[in-house]
Amino acid sequence: MYKANFKLEVITPLMMSNGEIADGKKFSETRKNKQGKTTINWQEKLKTAELRVPSLKGVLRWWFRAIFGGDNLELLKRSEDEIFGSTDVASKIKIRIENPKIEIKEWRNTCWANYQCSKVEGKNYPLNGYQYLAYINYVKTTREGKIDIRKFITHGSTFDLIMTSVDKQAFENALISFWFALHFGGFGNRARRGFGKLQSNQVDILPKPFHDDVLKHFDFCPAKDLNSHKELVDQGLMGWKQYRQRKVYQAFPAQNTQIW
Repeated sequence: MYKANFKLEVITPLMMSNGEIADGKKFSETRKNKQGKTTINWQEKLKTAELRVPSLKGVLRWWFRAIFGGDNLELLKRSEDEIFGSTDVASKIKIRIENPKIEIKEWRNTCWANYQCSKVEGKNYPLNGYQYLAYINYVKTTREGKIDIRKFITHGSTFDLIMTSVDKQAFENALISFWFALHFGGFGNRARRGFGKLQSNQVDILPKPFHDDVLKHFDFCPAKDLNSHKELVDQGLMGWKQYRQRKVYQAFPAQNTQIW
């Protein structure tokens, strides 16, 4: 049995949800207009927030496809399913969440109040960059009298992610995919806008040493400074190229090892 225990910390607000929506507060607001005054009856709709294994595994799937690629998409899909599972094949990777110490808050139009606005060329009003990046987390629809509000897991929240497998090769592929997700991506909604960044403060991989001369290049924990971080990333990319040249699962031609 191969096992990795990651102690993770949320660095930027994490919006991860099962899609459930609950009713929030109801209130009325009176506004002035050219015709006089109008009253809007507002109903808040709250989108839940929770840590979800399927969402985490979905990110690993995405990075697996991105970094291993290849010209044979059918073979790549089959390789992905062999590792992470499908409706026809059981997953070789088991992921669970333990010891969650999380705080959940609701997005409000005051969340970005402490962030400085910037002047934008061609605009006659200042722009709050934080509000711009998170605009779909708090949306008021006047015609429907509805306010869509996302809940989120706050920065500083922590949890353990446990990854296990009896298949060494599948385990290695999942670990490498997770390394890329931690250092180059994010999790949950608005991940491409900087939200959902996770950091591994500690990792314990068993058995020791499980890895060979290639996988030892992957450091999951953050570096102390910028130069050290660059070295960490360079080492990981070198390890990835060496690992990929093995033609893992025979799905990935060695000549397509350049992604940047």
